[in-house]
Amino acid sequence: MAVLKFGSIVTEGSGSLGGQTIQNSFGGSQLRTKPIPHGNPSASQILIRSINQRLQRGWQALTTAQQKVWNDWPVNHGIFNKSGDPHPLSGHSLWMKYNFSWLAAGGTFLPDPSYWPSPILGPEKVINGNFQSADGWSVDAAWNISGGKANYLDTASGQIKRAMNLTVGILYLVQFDISDKAGIIGIRFTPYGGGAAFSFPFNAYRDYATGHNSYQVTCVNSNSPTGVYAHVFYNAFSLDNLSIKQIF
Repeated sequence: MAVLKFGSIVTEGSGSLGGQTIQNSFGGSQLRTKPIPHGNPSASQILIRSINQRLQRGWQALTTAQQKVWNDWPVNHGIFNKSGDPHPLSGHSLWMKYNFSWLAAGGTFLPDPSYWPSPILGPEKVINGNFQSADGWSVDAAWNISGGKANYLDTASGQIKRAMNLTVGILYLVQFDISDKAGIIGIRFTPYGGGAAFSFPFNAYRDYATGHNSYQVTCVNSNSPTGVYAHVFYNAFSLDNLSIKQIF
C-alpha cells in the first residue's frame, strides 16, 4: 500500500488500473493492490466473471475502425462517467456497459452503439434463412429454393419448413422480405401438425407487403418442424431473409 499526494494539476483520483486501485478514505488517497477473491464464488459471480471475460475478448477482436466507432460515440453523444465529470466514457467502457446486459440475457454483441437500447435479441432460430441453398429445408412441390430466395409457385397449397426450436409463450421478433408478388398473397407460420405457430398476425393466412416485414409475436405452438405455409387460393411470391429471434 502507498499513500498518494496529489499536486496542483492532478487533484484527485479514483478507479483501478491493472492490479492496482485507488482507495479514498479519511486518511487520504491510497494505492492498493487489488485483493484476489477467496472462497467459493456464487453462481452469479461466476456468470459475471464469464461475461466480463467475453466482453474483453470481444473488444480485442474488434478492428481499429470498429473500435473507433465506439470511441467516437461517447464524445459525439455526451455520454459521461457515473461521477458526471466532463470527460466522455472511453469506447472500451461504453462497449462493456452496453454489451453486458445483452450477453447476460443470452444475446450477442451489439454491431455498434446505435443499436442501444433496441430490444435485446437472442440467437438466430432460422438457419439458412437467406436461402442461399436448400440445406436444412424441407420443400413441398409448390415451392422451390432458387436464386437466393424461397419461391412459392402457386401450383398447390404447401410449405417450406425446418426445425427452429421455438418455445411456447416466448416473444419473438419475426422478420422477412417479400418480393415478386403476383397479387394478394396468403401465408402463415405453421408448426408440425397444422395450426398457427405464432399469435396475430400470423395466426391466419395474411397478405404481406412487398419489401421488409417485421413483427413482434408470441409463439403459441412449437411443434417441430415449423414452416411458412402458402395457400393456393392466393398468388405467387418470393420469400427472403427470414429471421426469428427471441426478444428478452
